[in-house]
Amino acid sequence: MIRPPFPSLLMRGISRAWPSPPAARVEPLTGLADSEWRRLAESFPLLGPDPGRDAARSRRTFTLVAWNELSRRRPRPEWNPAPPSSEPQVLVTAHIGNLRLLRYFLRVEGIPVATIVDETHPTSGSTGKWNEWIDRRFPIAFPHTFPSDQPHRLRAALRRGSLLAAIDRIHRPPPGGRDRSARVPFLGGAIAIELGALRLARLAGVAARPIFVTAPAARLTITVGAPLPQSEAEAVREFGAIFDRVSRESPGDFDGYTHRYLAGAG
Repeated sequence: MIRPPFPSLLMRGISRAWPSPPAARVEPLTGLADSEWRRLAESFPLLGPDPGRDAARSRRTFTLVAWNELSRRRPRPEWNPAPPSSEPQVLVTAHIGNLRLLRYFLRVEGIPVATIVDETHPTSGSTGKWNEWIDRRFPIAFPHTFPSDQPHRLRAALRRGSLLAAIDRIHRPPPGGRDRSARVPFLGGAIAIELGALRLARLAGVAARPIFVTAPAARLTITVGAPLPQSEAEAVREFGAIFDRVSRESPGDFDGYTHRYLAGAG
């Protein structure tokens, strides 16, 4: 299903030397038009003066180096500082890099982990095939996903493995509805995060721990934070600090398409 890998240093060199895609390639590569990226940069100025082409280049680079690493007999991304333990926990992340590949790299390490998904993220046929490919190479008797609207299943799953939750809010809050989010610093602005995953961890009696996958300077990096405090306010503050730091190191890895409502695109 996948070609033999290039040496990691060679792939990083190719990615850095390859010129940035033209503006016409921004939407095919990122899902957002160049003009929509510019609107995003009004809220997040550290995306830079040419955010669309930067994001297109970063998306191309991330895809190349991540799949190249994953195709190895023993993938070895750069863990900063180390992979999380395999004990059940809620791993909290955001839409930066690629959540599915983050799950794959965790499973490569022998960590039983599933992503919490909502009805707007159905599993496609191609995703199912890649899940099966990972399972054949690194078998773990644990599902790849759990639906967000089944809290009892989520708590039961945390007795056997870990859950991966992207907690940055990706939809407009319902008109007149209660806003259950908090705001954290992000690329010179602020972004909303949902608090449900932190509460799930407390109810299940497990740790909540930040984790992010990015490719700064074409080096595939998985950043793992310390377990978050029990205090919700302190947990939000610590999550926001590490998320902001990771995003500043690799702003082009921000998944603007998932946040397209902020650009007036959805």
